[in-house]
Amino acid sequence: MRISEQKVMGAGTLLFGLLAFLFFWRLYPFHVCYQEQYQLFLFSSSYMIDVLSKPGGLAEYVSTFLTQFFISSAAGAFILAFLLVLMQRLVYVSAKSLGGFRAVFYPLTFLPSLFYWMLLCNENYLLVGLVAPIMALGLFCFCAGRGRSLWWGYWLLMPLGLYFFAGISCWIWLLLWMAYEWQKREWSRKVYGFYFVWGILVCLLFPLALKYAGWMYPWKLLFFGTSFFRFPLLGTSSVVLVYLLMLCGVPLLTAWLSRKVKKEGKLMLVVGVLQIGVLFGGGGFLILHAADFLKEEIMAYDYHTLHRQWKKSIERAEQQAPSSPLSVACLNLALCKEGMMADRMFHYYQNGTEGLLPSFTKDFTAPLITSEIYYHIGFVNTAQRYAFEAMECIPNLQKNVRVIKRLAETNIINGEYVVARKYLHILQRTFFYRDWATETLAILSDEKKVEQNAEWMQLRKYRTKKDFFFSEQEPDMMLGFVFSQDSTNRIAYEYLMAVCLLRKDLPSFLKYYPMGKSIGYARIPESYQEALVYAWGLQHKDMKGIPYQIDNQVLSRVNAYGQIYTSYANAEPLLRKQYSGTYWYYLHFR
Repeated sequence: MRISEQKVMGAGTLLFGLLAFLFFWRLYPFHVCYQEQYQLFLFSSSYMIDVLSKPGGLAEYVSTFLTQFFISSAAGAFILAFLLVLMQRLVYVSAKSLGGFRAVFYPLTFLPSLFYWMLLCNENYLLVGLVAPIMALGLFCFCAGRGRSLWWGYWLLMPLGLYFFAGISCWIWLLLWMAYEWQKREWSRKVYGFYFVWGILVCLLFPLALKYAGWMYPWKLLFFGTSFFRFPLLGTSSVVLVYLLMLCGVPLLTAWLSRKVKKEGKLMLVVGVLQIGVLFGGGGFLILHAADFLKEEIMAYDYHTLHRQWKKSIERAEQQAPSSPLSVACLNLALCKEGMMADRMFHYYQNGTEGLLPSFTKDFTAPLITSEIYYHIGFVNTAQRYAFEAMECIPNLQKNVRVIKRLAETNIINGEYVVARKYLHILQRTFFYRDWATETLAILSDEKKVEQNAEWMQLRKYRTKKDFFFSEQEPDMMLGFVFSQDSTNRIAYEYLMAVCLLRKDLPSFLKYYPMGKSIGYARIPESYQEALVYAWGLQHKDMKGIPYQIDNQVLSRVNAYGQIYTSYANAEPLLRKQYSGTYWYYLHFR
């Protein structure tokens, strides 16, 4: 192969890696960070033994180790890009090992990496889907480099060992190795047939033997080993099987084409250019089509909420208003924490109380967002319950490092230091949470140091101190109960007011509004003024005698709004332009 061809292929690989890095770092960063939250990698011998004892355990162990670095979107994007490039290069080396390779077919070696890149746009496809096949391809390249030395080890030990290391990916090695031996043609057909049948039987019957030996795994998991999908019983779909067959088929196809096609010149150049256009153009289209940017938005708001980045949530909403209930819920919490909710809540799209306090669902994602909201309001036990339920709903039975930290915090707030220490000792065996856990353990030994944590002390003050029946169907009653225990709880009061306004329940709003005197507003918040003016206008001809300090600007705006509303049969388009950020517009048109 000419040096110039090597340089062109190397440049193509580098460009592919750069595009993958930029995609996951700039376009899909919160999907990357999402992965880190839904696992708990521990530096302990018991954890290592537990993971390695599973079929495909080594691949899972390596994957979870790498995924913990996804706490940084840049680091996670680099790891993903590196593994995608490594897979592509191993496919290329495998094709060379199978009997020659022509540079014109180099673009085909990107096909498996592009395919799994597309799958990674779904947050439930895991990093093990790259690590396990890379182990199988790497082992094949190593074996092919050594020829047929230790052939008995290859045919006996490799399928068994690789099954424990990489699960179903052992079939990649087996099929490529059989093709390698067939291509060399150094054995008689009978000998080759014997080893062919032997390899197939080992991969098929060994999982069955483990099942009858008493391994406590479903048959499907034993056969396929570690799952590439977060839902294990769904992880061996036809899509995954196509991916695995592609990892075997692309090296075989490129090697076969390289041997069969002998022509040189412009025709081959055209073939190469067409491959590049189809694979990268079509692959890019499919990747962007597979990317779920609505979920990326929700994950972004959730990430900002988790890390107390309230201003970033508001800045994101200024650029493009959120539309999903979970995103709106995160934005409303950010507005409340920044003291802007009562004034600017209706400047953004609102979709009812689901965009304020989302209902509980038996899921492993949405309850975490709701838990964050309840935590900051003062429903500490409810936040703890939602977080724990979310962790227990994770389908692949992983633990959630985010939840473990939250459980430690809620138990500290409740004064349950013994329980909190159990969670902190777990976090001490992690890489990125070790320092926080160690510092917190030291604080627990001195109550005065605990009291120096402003957030914990505030929530300890706000938390419910009496037993009561929690009902998410009656949020106004729950919020009123919390606020009645501490009349300085501004967040609980503003959420109570927001529930009434979003329900368009003006009688309840007027009933609860006087409770806000203890908050000490310098002026009546804008959205409250708009609701008060409207409620007054329903029972009076004009604004004379209104017992609230209403800004002149609000009074003039409500008069102008009312004139347009009553003068046109279809006033909505006109009102949308000037008054879409008012409570009146929400009341009439949303």
